[in-house]
Amino acid sequence: MLRLFVIVLLTSSVMSFDYCTISAQNTMCKYKPTSYGTACMRTIPVNFTAADKTLIVSIHNQLRRRVAKGLETRGSPGPQPAAANMREITWDDEIALMAQTHAQQCVFTHDADRNVARFKVGQNLAIQFSTREMKTANWTSMIQSWYNEVAIMRQSYVTSFPSSPAGVIGHYTQMVWATTFKIGCGIVSYYDTNFQPKYPYKLFYVCNYAVAGNYLSSPVYKSGTAATACPSPTVPKDGLCA
Repeated sequence: MLRLFVIVLLTSSVMSFDYCTISAQNTMCKYKPTSYGTACMRTIPVNFTAADKTLIVSIHNQLRRRVAKGLETRGSPGPQPAAANMREITWDDEIALMAQTHAQQCVFTHDADRNVARFKVGQNLAIQFSTREMKTANWTSMIQSWYNEVAIMRQSYVTSFPSSPAGVIGHYTQMVWATTFKIGCGIVSYYDTNFQPKYPYKLFYVCNYAVAGNYLSSPVYKSGTAATACPSPTVPKDGLCA
């Protein structure tokens, strides 16, 4: 049996950076990327390939392009306004390592500080519970579950991200935040009887986003014809700014 719950990079240069200069609570200051947290009673090998990374980026850009072109009809009410300044997303190894390191703590909560020297970093989480080991991720389903919050997205929220929205929208808004242009994700499969003991096998997904979105009172994106207000030096590319 499977149940789903949703919450709102390895280079020498990354490894040599002292993340403790950002914050003592920074994930890469607190934990080694090669280790697992004590909450991981037992870890299970899970496939996470270059193809997965390509898929994650592709799905995000497909959904961002859908919104940017004004093709998303859902909302409260819909449709969603088109976006004039939405960036194209690409993979980033550094924030991916941060995401993987956090996932390896096997604790389904946001980390306190995931920022890097270049960016403030946002985050989406998801977890699957099962009575059996899980060795294969379903990134498409997880990402779609975040995006489906668009069903309760009000048009007024696009111009000003609210402090008290009518329902959970933060995963969706981070996914389509106009100035976000980097993503990096991590995943861990593990056994744990402390959290949801009826379903001891967990698959924990973490995606980090830069630059971070979901700033109170800030616009999610600029409404207007797709890619007509691309920030320099980006240029229009099929509805997005690349």
